[in-house]
Amino acid sequence: MIDMDDFKAINDNYGHSAGDQALKDAACIFRNAAPDRNTGVFRYAGDEFIIIIRADDEAYVKGFEDRLQSEAEKINKGKDRRYQIGFSMGHALYDRENDTYDTFLKKIDSAMYENKVQRKAGIRI
Repeated sequence: MIDMDDFKAINDNYGHSAGDQALKDAACIFRNAAPDRNTGVFRYAGDEFIIIIRADDEAYVKGFEDRLQSEAEKINKGKDRRYQIGFSMGHALYDRENDTYDTFLKKIDSAMYENKVQRKAGIRI
């Protein structure tokens, strides 16, 4: 689960056309960072996304998260950039025997929220 950091501030400070561009930038970032395997990207809420990756271990997912941040840094270096794009992310591996969709969503949402708190506190993960 991914939350675009400060999306409301982008809309409030620069207008909805800037917010629309930020969403387009996020889509570009997701596409560029996507692994070669099957990947599904879904807009879950205004500034939240769910990306489903077929993976057998967390290291693979962590590598994807690192690529997302790297792609965001590339876009942020663009000229005439009035705002920065960043993401708070939470992930987990779906356990077919123990997870329901609801428990899994709660699990990744909690992990994302924890990442957001750490990022706002300046803790690099």
